[in-house]
Amino acid sequence: MQLQRSGLLIPGLCALLLVHAPAEAQSFGPATWIRQAWIAEDDIIPMDIAIGPHEEVFVTGLLSLEEDAWFEASADSADILMLDTPLGGTGFLVRYDGETGELGFVQPGSVIPGEWPLFIASEYSTGYSVAVVDGRLFHGEGLGPNEVYRAGSAMVTVRDLAGSVQYRIGPRERRPLAWTIYIQGIRFDAQGNLYLAGTYRDTLYFSPDVVLAPSRSFHHATWDVFVASYAPDGLVRWAHQVEGGTDDLWISNGWFGRAAFDVDAAGNVVLGAVASGELPPSLSAAEDGVVLAHYSSSDGALQRIQTLNDLGISYIPSFSTLRNHMGPIYRAFAGDYVATPQNIRLDRSGNMYAIWRKTTAKAALFNSLTISDTTLHRREQGSIRVLTKFDAQGTFLWARRLDNYYVVSPGGLEVAENGHVYVWGFFRGRYAEFEGVRLTQEEAEGSDGFVAHYDESGHLVRALHLETTGDTGDFIEVLGIGASGNVYVAGSFGADRAILGADTLYARGKGNLFIAKYGATSLSSEPPDGVPSGEIEVSTYPNPFRQRATIEYRVPAPGHVRLTVYDVLGRELAVLVDERQSAGSHSAKLDAPSWPSGVYLYRLEARNQVATGRLVRHK
Repeated sequence: MQLQRSGLLIPGLCALLLVHAPAEAQSFGPATWIRQAWIAEDDIIPMDIAIGPHEEVFVTGLLSLEEDAWFEASADSADILMLDTPLGGTGFLVRYDGETGELGFVQPGSVIPGEWPLFIASEYSTGYSVAVVDGRLFHGEGLGPNEVYRAGSAMVTVRDLAGSVQYRIGPRERRPLAWTIYIQGIRFDAQGNLYLAGTYRDTLYFSPDVVLAPSRSFHHATWDVFVASYAPDGLVRWAHQVEGGTDDLWISNGWFGRAAFDVDAAGNVVLGAVASGELPPSLSAAEDGVVLAHYSSSDGALQRIQTLNDLGISYIPSFSTLRNHMGPIYRAFAGDYVATPQNIRLDRSGNMYAIWRKTTAKAALFNSLTISDTTLHRREQGSIRVLTKFDAQGTFLWARRLDNYYVVSPGGLEVAENGHVYVWGFFRGRYAEFEGVRLTQEEAEGSDGFVAHYDESGHLVRALHLETTGDTGDFIEVLGIGASGNVYVAGSFGADRAILGADTLYARGKGNLFIAKYGATSLSSEPPDGVPSGEIEVSTYPNPFRQRATIEYRVPAPGHVRLTVYDVLGRELAVLVDERQSAGSHSAKLDAPSWPSGVYLYRLEARNQVATGRLVRHK
């Protein structure tokens, strides 16, 4: 893997990277702990992660049908616990101690009574989502071939933190038809109320008095969207249908879980939806059928909708251009080319973070997406993924493009308590690029995983790269943030070896899973407490440099001095000084004729003080 900056250097951007992300915060660094799991077949995939009140780490996911799996139980790689998967089993639920990484339990999914006409015996569920609220574990589970699409679930099992089942909630269908309901989001408000969003085709029974019927009969049915809420005791509060008009209505990213759906602390719901046919009345204000729908917490009533125009979002080619060009079938094909929200998250202040997807119409000469006064372009037949932040009133704050050579596919979005934003997923092709930091693949045919971490102002703080050689798939699947700020990352890989940032993972089966913990990062640009500002003085020249640079520095007192140079992922590239030195002025030379153009970071440690800065190389 190589790290480089593409194109021309933008000094202002480089300065922002360093001001908002000091050198020691530029890398996730080595993981605090990593635990692996493996299976003899292809699939063992983490689908969701939740962090408990005492940093308990819960991970749920799917594995190949009826295949046993093995989980590392501690730092001793020989300490292994086997999951004896029962007949019909495809799922797992596992708990780790966040401090030590010790395995607490691993178990298959819940037993679900067989409901389909051909099924007599009970089945075991697959795990799709998990959340912890008020000392209870909410485990979203399901059946069927949903794992192909990584969709939502068919019920929510409420457990204690030891994994024991307490009760189950969730809508039931009128008749046992396979795969006609997908729960695509599970969220909670500050009072512990549960909120669900999903798509369905047949009648849903939430309770005897709360029933949702489809838009049409099942034989002519389209997909409709529902939103529902349950009280902490499991009683349904309300459920509402969002009709799909004459054709399908989807939560905007379709089959995939971690949908464009979130709930704020007060229980107000926002849902990103896309209609593919003639618009239903509730969406009629949006010509292109894309809306953010807002529902009240008390009764789920639709409060308002926001169209792309309301958010100041426009794109080329426009929807009317696509409609005129494609004729009567425009909507069926234009959906890929309209800007749609893929993921939505709200923070405690009501700020909204969204990832938008825009694909070029093949007849178009270019592709663009404009948000407020920020316009982003992409060459013909390319796709754009953009991370945005809006305040609670819908005012645009900032946008960041997730750039790529072929495709970058964000799988999720999370916001920490301090307003920092994490985006993760995978990319295909030669590279993915985040605010000038480029992750490259040696083999462009495969898939590499990534995590991009931004501060509250949208400046890149650090990036994590999961890579292997060959054409295998390597994926960052889920990410969770503990109350302490610790970050937990889980993913999968299929090669013999994978490199996760500063760590190397070795396959122990055909399908391999990992869960890694990274410590919280101090992101302040102020000097640490107790270290006088300005006592270490550093200057560099020339900067930018072509082949060689000089770093001059002054230390206030005699002692051990260490001067190192890193790339922006935090990998140590050179140690220029590592010795005891006298007080006063010193200098060190950096020879880097073979290094790629880009931004590099130096760190000077003298006794209990640290100074950091940047070096820029131009070839």
